[in-house]
Amino acid sequence: MNYENLLKGINKENARIAIIGANGGFGYTFLNQLYPMKDKMFARVVCDINIDKSIDVLTDLEYPKERIFPCKTKADIDAVPSDG
Repeated sequence: MNYENLLKGINKENARIAIIGANGGFGYTFLNQLYPMKDKMFARVVCDINIDKSIDVLTDLEYPKERIFPCKTKADIDAVPSDG
């Protein structure tokens, strides 16, 4: 990813990030640092074996609950709105 172009505002669309292992040290730290930059990039997908703990991590970091959609099936994924 070319962060220089991304952060200069050349790209019109926000970067969408996927995190695998949200409950570990790196995942937690990254999500914590990512949220204040939500106008440039955001976590579109957060994957972890423990869904409940992932939701706790996101809400502890002040991610809006109304934008968190736990998914266990493809149908769940397909039902998530584009800003979820």
